[in-house]
Amino acid sequence: MADFYRDTTGAARSPAGATHFLTGDLATNDLTGIWDGEYTWRLGPTDALLMNGTTDELQASLDAAKTQGITYILIPGDDMVFWYFRRRVWTTGGPISKTVASLASLSQYWGLGVNDPRQQPYPGGGWYTLWDATASSIDVWDLAYNVLERARGVNPWY
Repeated sequence: MADFYRDTTGAARSPAGATHFLTGDLATNDLTGIWDGEYTWRLGPTDALLMNGTTDELQASLDAAKTQGITYILIPGDDMVFWYFRRRVWTTGGPISKTVASLASLSQYWGLGVNDPRQQPYPGGGWYTLWDATASSIDVWDLAYNVLERARGVNPWY
C-alpha cells in the first residue's frame, strides 16, 4: 500500500524527515485525502508531494487518483523537480525495496537555481534525480508510468 504526505513546512527535505512523515499518522494511503478537489492539483510553491511505496503500489494509487479526478499536478510559476531515494523495508515475508519520491518546486521548496536540477540539497543526503528534466506540471499517468517506473529494480541505499 502506498503512502502520501503533503509537506507544507519543508520539514521533509531530508530522507529521515520524509520517511518520518510517510510512515507516521499524518500520511494517507489515498492521494485524494490530501487533494484540493480540482482537476489540476496546484501544489503551493513551498509544498512537496511525498510518496512512499513499491513501484506497483505507487502506480496503482496514482491510477486510482486519476480515476477519482486528479489529472495533472501543477506548481504554478516554478520548475517542479522529481527526486527520490530507495529504502529497504522489513516485512514478515522478508525485505522489500520501496521508493520515496518528492515532487516539489526547485527554487521555493528546495531553494536551488535552475542551472542544475540534479544538485543535491543535502551533502550526501541521499536524494537523487528521478527525472532528468524540470516541468511546471505533469500528468498523473506520466508520473506513474514514465517517472516512477525509473525507480523499479533500483537497489535501496537508505
